[in-house]
Amino acid sequence: MEALLQKLLNSQGEGCVTIIANTHRIRTAIKQDELTVKNLAREAEERLLALYKKSFAQPIIDNIYQALSSIDFSQNLEALMIFAGPTLSEFITLPTEVRNRVIIDKTFATRDLIRAISEAPFYYVLVLSRKRARLIVAHGDKAVEELGHPFPIENIDYERLRSQLPPDRLTASAIEGFFHEVDKTVAAVLKHKPRPLIIAARVRNFALYEKICSTPEMIIGNATLKSDDQKAQAIISEAWPVAVKMLKDFNKKRLKELEKAISSGKFLNDYNDVWEALNAGRGRILFVKKGFHQPAAFVNGRVALIEKVVKDAKGIVEDIIDEMIEQALAHGGEVVYVDGPGLDPYNGIALVTRY
Repeated sequence: MEALLQKLLNSQGEGCVTIIANTHRIRTAIKQDELTVKNLAREAEERLLALYKKSFAQPIIDNIYQALSSIDFSQNLEALMIFAGPTLSEFITLPTEVRNRVIIDKTFATRDLIRAISEAPFYYVLVLSRKRARLIVAHGDKAVEELGHPFPIENIDYERLRSQLPPDRLTASAIEGFFHEVDKTVAAVLKHKPRPLIIAARVRNFALYEKICSTPEMIIGNATLKSDDQKAQAIISEAWPVAVKMLKDFNKKRLKELEKAISSGKFLNDYNDVWEALNAGRGRILFVKKGFHQPAAFVNGRVALIEKVVKDAKGIVEDIIDEMIEQALAHGGEVVYVDGPGLDPYNGIALVTRY
C-alpha cells in the first residue's frame, strides 16, 4: 500500500484518473459492486473524451479497463480505487468507506489511500493457543488478511504431550519450545514490516509468550481468545478495543506537539498560509481532522474555499485537503489524522512548520 502511494505521488501530468467506489465484503453484493464500478469507469471514459483529444484519451481509457478486468470482486473490502494514466494502470482494495466519485486531474487523488494508511492503525493480531498460531493483519476494526505459509503454525507435539502427560504436568516448559518457534516466525514478519502486535490468547499463554518474546516492545496488549479457530473478523472485534486505546494515546501525544508548536510560533492554520508553507517545503506535520473534506478554488494564486464543486471546472479542486496532504508528503512531511473535536478550533487543519 505504501509503495503504491509513493508511485502515485511520483506520477504527475495531464490525464491522471482516479476512480473511487464503495464496495462490500458480502457475496450477494458482488454484481452490484461490479455494476457500480463499471458505471464509474464509463463516466471517466466520457469525461476524458470531452476533455482531451481521442489520441491522448484512448491509452488512459485502455488502462482503466485493463485494471477493471484484473479485479476479483469476490475479494472486495469496503472500497476499491482504480488509478489510470497514459502509462499507469493500478487498483487497490481498502478497508475504509469512501464516496463514489471520478477525479481527473494532473495528480492522482490519494486522500482515501493515505487515510487508509494513516487514519486508523494497521496492526497484527497473533492468535495463540498451545495447539496452533495464526497471524492476522487488521486495519481499524476490520480484518484485512490472514497470513499464509508458514502460518498457521501447528504444535505437532501437543497431542502427544497431552496423551503422555497428566494435566498437572502439561506445564509451561512443555509448551515453551512451540512458543519459541512462533516467536521466531513473528519476529521475521515484524522485521520485514513493523506494526504493533496484539496477542489474542488466554491469560496464561499471553504471560508465557510475553516472557519469551524477542520483540516485546511491539506488543501493545492482550485480547480475549475464546477459541483458536474463531473467524478472523470475530477475533479482530475482540482485539480492536486494545488498538483503540493505542490510537487515543497516540493522538494525545501528537496534539501535545501541536500545542508546543503554537507556543513556539511554528504553527499555521490559515488555508493560504498552510498552502504556501507546504509548497515551500516548510511543513513538518500536517494535522487533519478525520473525515474532513473541503472544496476550494484558486483565485489569483490564492486559496478560496467554496461550498460546491463544478466538475472539471478550471481552477477548482474537489478537496484542497487532499492537495495539501500530497504536498506535505512530497516534501518529506508527516500527516496525522485526529479523531474527535481536537482540531475544531483550527478549522479542521493545522500545520507545524520546520521553521
